[in-house]
Amino acid sequence: MRQPLSVLETLTFYLSLITSPEDGRVHEQLQRIHSEIADAEQILREGIRSLHDHFATQEALNTSGVSQP
Repeated sequence: MRQPLSVLETLTFYLSLITSPEDGRVHEQLQRIHSEIADAEQILREGIRSLHDHFATQEALNTSGVSQP
């Protein structure tokens, strides 16, 4: 999932380079896309961290011999 987000990030960057500075609405929309990509990346990071923590806890419980329901 991160790779497609990186591609979108790169495409918005290149579009901003080739778009005329006078095209304010286009630049505004490109900035919105950039912001949404950053939000999606943050959500993915938090999800991955949560999964990592969950599996680390499960592993610790399994190693200590505590049974799970």
